[in-house]
Amino acid sequence: MSQLLIPLFLLSLALRASRSCERNNSTDRDIHILALFPCNSISIHNCDGIDRIPIMKLALEEINERCDLLPGYRLVVDYANSACSSIPPVYHLIQQTDPSQPTKLMILGTACSVASIIMGEIAERRLNITQISYTATSPLFGNMIRYPRFYRTVPEITRYLDPYVKVVKMLKWKKVAVIYYDDDFTLNVGDNMIKCLEEKNNIRVTLKLIFTDGTSNFVIQQIKKFNVRIVIIITPPSPTSILINFWCKVIKNNLAGPDFVWIFPVWLHSDWWKNVDGADCTAKEMRDGLEHSLGSKVNSLLTTNLSRILVSNKACFWRYWKCV
Repeated sequence: MSQLLIPLFLLSLALRASRSCERNNSTDRDIHILALFPCNSISIHNCDGIDRIPIMKLALEEINERCDLLPGYRLVVDYANSACSSIPPVYHLIQQTDPSQPTKLMILGTACSVASIIMGEIAERRLNITQISYTATSPLFGNMIRYPRFYRTVPEITRYLDPYVKVVKMLKWKKVAVIYYDDDFTLNVGDNMIKCLEEKNNIRVTLKLIFTDGTSNFVIQQIKKFNVRIVIIITPPSPTSILINFWCKVIKNNLAGPDFVWIFPVWLHSDWWKNVDGADCTAKEMRDGLEHSLGSKVNSLLTTNLSRILVSNKACFWRYWKCV
């Protein structure tokens, strides 16, 4: 269940249990919220991730029927497809600034950090709109000067780096390589990983490289040259053709198998390797190459606070790795 579904579902149950009066909605004034959900389809109404919208509507229904919450007002959500990209959310936001459109007081989403980065700067710094995301984990959002009105219901992704460092220490590996993708999200995470390894744990990073479609062959050559055996790879949350093609090249160059350990980030889906369109590898080859790699799955931190949410009806927003 997604980070969005858990809090909204529990909130709706708590509100249903505590309803003690009826409310006349005919005189209420509307408060409009823009909700942005990732979807692979052009139309959000045909989206694979459409399960988020019914849960959101259920929570809104419960809130709007309470007479002790926002008396005199009614929450209304207009939702659109963010496509987990930076361009569609900006387009939808510009559309909402049209005078014919109702004023939006808050943005719910986006789910992806890459979309939220530019969205946050426009929405907060230029339009003074508060933004709340349920899965954007980039460390960049910890900068309260750059994102003063950005909140999220998950901790930043650097919180997940410690387990990987502890595995390296437990297995007494003294040398590792760190390679990461060339974008704001992964560069920031990669820099934090290197700092955590070298400065805090005295683990030597023998190779620090950025991989793209244009540099993947060079990265492969450097791994061979330095005889690297332990590789920590930092990728975007959504696997791209660049990652697929790069991993295929790793396999073709015999750099995966029992003599190597590739450590993949926690946010990758377990079946990311299946989409081999355009790659020179089969899905079986991609899967076999992962046989000796490491990865993990982190449960939502909200699941450890279910009783708190049910009792207090308060949301838990994360900044700087702590609940405020």
